[in-house]
Amino acid sequence: MPVCARSERTSRRGRSLALLALLVLLASAGARADITLRSARVVQEQGRYLLDARLDIELGRDVREALDSGVPLTFHTTVRLQRSRRWAWSVTVTRTSLRRVIQYHALTRQYLVAGLPGEDTDGFPTLEAALNRLGRIDHLPIIEQKLLRPGEDYYLEVRTRLDIEALPAPMRLVAWLSPQWWLDCGWQRAELQP
Repeated sequence: MPVCARSERTSRRGRSLALLALLVLLASAGARADITLRSARVVQEQGRYLLDARLDIELGRDVREALDSGVPLTFHTTVRLQRSRRWAWSVTVTRTSLRRVIQYHALTRQYLVAGLPGEDTDGFPTLEAALNRLGRIDHLPIIEQKLLRPGEDYYLEVRTRLDIEALPAPMRLVAWLSPQWWLDCGWQRAELQP
C-alpha cells in the first residue's frame, strides 16, 4: 500500500473526528443550561436554624422542549450541616433534602411547581416565573439550636441538581449523554453561627 494513501486516510479520519468534536461543542454551547446558587442564608427562629436560599435555574433547549411536552422535571436540594474539625475531615451532623417537581400542564397552559409533603402546588403562566419559584427556598428546617455544641464551628453545604433518574425510562440515556441535562450547582458552602 502506498504511503501517501495511508496518510490521506489518517488525515481524513483526523478531520472527521475534529468536525465531530466541533459539532458536539456547538450543539451543547447553543443552549446554556445551569444551576447557580445566588445566595444562601441561615436564619435562627424559635430555637431552630432555617435555610433561605436563591437559585438561578436555566434550562437548555432540549430540556425546555421536554418540559413543554409534558415531561416532569424533578430537582433535589440536599443540605448537609457539617461540624469542622481541626485535624480531620468534617463530620456530617445532619442532612436535609427537598424535592420539587416542575411540569407543564397543557390544558391550563401553566407550569406547575410542586413540593413534597406539606407544600401546595403553585401554577405559573410563564416558565420564568415557575423557575423563579423553583429556585426559592424559604425557611427549610435544618436543626434545632440545642443540638449544636457551643464553641464548635459549623457550616452548611447546599447542592441542587436535576434528578435524571426520575425522568421517564426512554429519556434517561439521552439525558445522561447530553450536557444540557447535567444540571447541578455542586456543593456550595454557607456559614452557620451557633
